[in-house]
Amino acid sequence: MVPLTFLFNPYQEGVTPVSADVLLEGAHLQQIGRFRKMMEEKKYSVASLPRPLASSNFRNCTILVLSGYSTNSLGSFSNSEATLILNWLLNGGSLLLMPLNEADLNIVSKHFGITFISPSIEKQNITIFSHHDVVKGINRVYIRYGCAQLNVTSPAEAIAFTDNGKPVIAISRHGKGRIIAISTQDLIDNWFFEGNNELFYDNALLMKNIIDWLTETEHKYAQPELCFSNSTDQFIPNNCLDAVFVVGRDAPTIDMVGMVIVYEAFNNLAKTPDARAIYDTDYASSDLVEGPLVIIGRPDTNLFWQKFNTNSSWAYFSVENGKYFIKTSDGHEYRNSTGVTWAVIQLVWDPEKNRPVLLIGGLDGYATHGACYWFAHYIDHIIIKNVHAFILKYDEVVELEYML
Repeated sequence: MVPLTFLFNPYQEGVTPVSADVLLEGAHLQQIGRFRKMMEEKKYSVASLPRPLASSNFRNCTILVLSGYSTNSLGSFSNSEATLILNWLLNGGSLLLMPLNEADLNIVSKHFGITFISPSIEKQNITIFSHHDVVKGINRVYIRYGCAQLNVTSPAEAIAFTDNGKPVIAISRHGKGRIIAISTQDLIDNWFFEGNNELFYDNALLMKNIIDWLTETEHKYAQPELCFSNSTDQFIPNNCLDAVFVVGRDAPTIDMVGMVIVYEAFNNLAKTPDARAIYDTDYASSDLVEGPLVIIGRPDTNLFWQKFNTNSSWAYFSVENGKYFIKTSDGHEYRNSTGVTWAVIQLVWDPEKNRPVLLIGGLDGYATHGACYWFAHYIDHIIIKNVHAFILKYDEVVELEYML
C-alpha cells in the first residue's frame, strides 16, 4: 500500500511543521489519538497542519482533517487558503470536517452544500441513519457534548440525524474530491475505546468507515468485461448483496412488483443482504447514490434511466410521434404492435462513479414486469453467461428475441 499523508489541524502554535510523515502531537490531538493510531496502523503517515496554508502543503496530501482549532489563535481561514483547499479537492483530495467548539469552517464547507450553524445540539444517542457506506453497520453513536448543527443543501447529503431530524453527519463531493462533515470531533474521541464503551456504541466503527470511505480509490467497483457471468462479483461482492434498486416514483405499480422480483432473485444468491430501494426522485442526481444500481422502468417512468439512455449504449429507448420504441446500435428497432410489446435488459458501466448499472425496462409496464420475471428466473443460468444485453418479446409469455 502506498502511504497516504494526512495533514492535521489543529496546529500547535510555536511548533514548526516537519515532514509529512511525522505527526506533531499537541494536547488536543491526544483526545483523538486512537483515531490517529487507526490511520497509522493502515500505514498512513500523519503530520501537523501549518498556517497559513501554501500550495506546497498539499503536494503529498491525500486527506485533510480540519477542526478549526488553529483559528482560535491564528484567525479564520482566509479566502486564499479556502481556494487552495477547494482546488485540491477538485483534483481528488479528501476532507474531514469536525469543528471544535465554535470554530468557523463555513468559509470552506459552504462551497459544497454544508454549513455549521447554532444553536448547538445537546448530548444524545444518534440512531437514525440513511443508507451509505460511511454509516454501514452503524446502529448507535453517542454525542457526549453539545455540537453544531449542520445545514445541508445540494450537492451534499445528510446521512445521520437526531431524533428530531437534525443532521449530524453529511457527505459531499467537490470535483473528484470527497467530503465528510461531522458536527463534533467528540464522535471520534478516545473515550469510545475505553472500558466497555466500544461494546455499547458504534463510534469506533464509524471512525473506521470514515477512514475507509475517504481513502477509498475512486471507486471500489473495478470495471469488468461487461457480461452477466461477472454480475455476481459486481452486485454481490463477498456474498453480500450491495446494490441500490431504483424505481420511478410515478411508475405503474407493476414496475414496483418487478423490482421486488429482481431484488428477491439477487437476495437468494447472497448470504448477506445489504440492498436498499429508492424512488428516482429521492435524489436530484444519481451521482449522489453510492454503489451499483439496478434501475427498473423506462426513461419517462424512471428518471435515473435518462442518464444511461444514450445511443452509445447497445440498446436504448427513442421516441417517435410521442411513442417509445427500442433501438439497438446495430440498427434493429422494436415497436409495440397488437398483442406484442418489448423489453430490454442490459448491463452498462457508469464511468463517472466507476460502477455497474443493470437496466431493466419495457415499452409498457407488462413488458417491464415480464423482463424482471425472466431475469429473476435465469439470473444464475448458463443462458445469460457471457452476454451483457437482451431484447425480450412479450405476448402473454416472455421470449428471448436477441442478445449480445
